[in-house]
Amino acid sequence: ARLTQIIDDYSGWHFVNDDPEERMRPPAATRLEGLTMPVQVIVGDQDLPDFTAIATFIGEQVAHVRTLVLPGVGHMANMEAPAAVTLALLDFLAGLPAAGPDSLTRHA
Repeated sequence: ARLTQIIDDYSGWHFVNDDPEERMRPPAATRLEGLTMPVQVIVGDQDLPDFTAIATFIGEQVAHVRTLVLPGVGHMANMEAPAAVTLALLDFLAGLPAAGPDSLTRHA
């Protein structure tokens, strides 16, 4: 019921309008291969083809990527399969090397 309400309340404005505040220069897609940190991609096998294509593209461009395709799940994997997403993220995070506070970088 809550997921249905969220979807019903969302206008999709950014899909049909050009929002200059959301543009990145250069586009994020052209910078993916420069990522050096581990990346977890989670996508549902019932998601729209454009979003599964984006997940595939990220998987092809990022050097240290782990992609998980959740069966029977659409676009809102964290809401449709919260336990599976939580377990996947915990497993992903557990596999990362430990980092101390000195390794954190602050951005202004």
